[in-house]
Amino acid sequence: MTESLKNLINELFNLFMNNELHSVVNDQKKTSILDKVEDSLEWHESEFTKNISEHLNLGGHRLNRLILESMGYLAWGGASARIGRMSEKLGDQMPMCEIIGPVGLIKDKDLRMGLVLQLPNVIYGPRWHEAKETFFIFSGEGEFWKEGEQSFKKNAGEYVNHTSFQKHRSVTYSKSVFSAWVWSGSIGYETYGLSE
Repeated sequence: MTESLKNLINELFNLFMNNELHSVVNDQKKTSILDKVEDSLEWHESEFTKNISEHLNLGGHRLNRLILESMGYLAWGGASARIGRMSEKLGDQMPMCEIIGPVGLIKDKDLRMGLVLQLPNVIYGPRWHEAKETFFIFSGEGEFWKEGEQSFKKNAGEYVNHTSFQKHRSVTYSKSVFSAWVWSGSIGYETYGLSE
């Protein structure tokens, strides 16, 4: 029953496995995480599910289809970093789920991995945190900025990396940007900062 979720997790690991920022994303960790997926997980819908499904590009990257097939297992909500760290409005414009991590569907203390949808016409940042972070964009497009660099546009199929404490911002215009993300290193929210 949870085969679709296992396929999604496998694909997420494959996306981030060869990124030098995230040595913890490896075959051993993937096996450990997949072993934690329980067949007793229940399928449920959330207020974000319909909106999220509308932003999937089923003709695009295979991650879109895997998310649709796993949607009811995923605990979607407003951005998890929002509690005391960002406005409710901004958090609601960025539905996300932490699939793996301290508060994720699959518990892990060394890694956070999940999905985030940044709706159109949203400015998120500048922000910073101790964790090393990578986004893989699988649908849509956005404009990104990292401290020390000019802004740049990214589309589906591209990665964005952030080193520890590097200030960064993402901006959407007429299109949303749907991304898989990973945090490694010091993954606590205690060092997360945001300028709105």
